[in-house]
Amino acid sequence: MLEKALADTNSPLSVAEECLTRREKRMGIDLVHDDVERHLTKVNVELSGYDDEFAYKLSPFYRTSVIR
Repeated sequence: MLEKALADTNSPLSVAEECLTRREKRMGIDLVHDDVERHLTKVNVELSGYDDEFAYKLSPFYRTSVIR
């Protein structure tokens, strides 16, 4: 179940990262810092946190520490 959750966060995370990267490459008046950028950053941080948490819970260290 956690494996699927971890896999399911990959696509939205990569889309958010790609959008932020493309926005950062804008120049002149096209370079804006707006609500969309703030939301993409928030999504990126949240999904990265979920990825880290899921990966930790899938790790052998976590599994052995919970069982004890």
